[in-house]
Amino acid sequence: MNVHVKGLRHVGDGLDIQAFRAITRSMVNSVAVVTASHRERIAGAIAGAFQPVCAAPATVLIGLDRAHCAHGLVASSRRFVVNVLADDQIELGNRFGGIGDDRFGDVDYTLSLEGTPILDGVLAVLECETVDQLTVACQTIFVGRVLRGSRSRSFPLVSHNDSYMAAGR
Repeated sequence: MNVHVKGLRHVGDGLDIQAFRAITRSMVNSVAVVTASHRERIAGAIAGAFQPVCAAPATVLIGLDRAHCAHGLVASSRRFVVNVLADDQIELGNRFGGIGDDRFGDVDYTLSLEGTPILDGVLAVLECETVDQLTVACQTIFVGRVLRGSRSRSFPLVSHNDSYMAAGR
């Protein structure tokens, strides 16, 4: 069934950017911080996309803005950690979603076996090795095989309509 919404404008072969943003912001998504390290440098950013792909072998995909320093570290190291934020971590979401280089300033984290930051207190952690990547416009989609993972009993922090909120309580 197709639903047509009044006011959506098509530009050329695709949907107009404001209409696309309005549609995608109406979706609810987990807030995931992707962290990476390479040659003693660390970086982290909110993933533009995060999605489990397959259970066997455990595989996920993330989307990262190519202009962000975390992108370069993921591309160079071929490893990344997905830190799914818990409902009490709005400040971390704001910090890693903002602009600036000192995202780890007073943030508590440990290092994975490969030296990649794992944020403390998150809902879930997926340590990944890049197995494929695809560049699409300003983003790169990295496909990662999950090497290790864990989860807490917290509730997730979700994003909806450009706002963070707790889910599941």
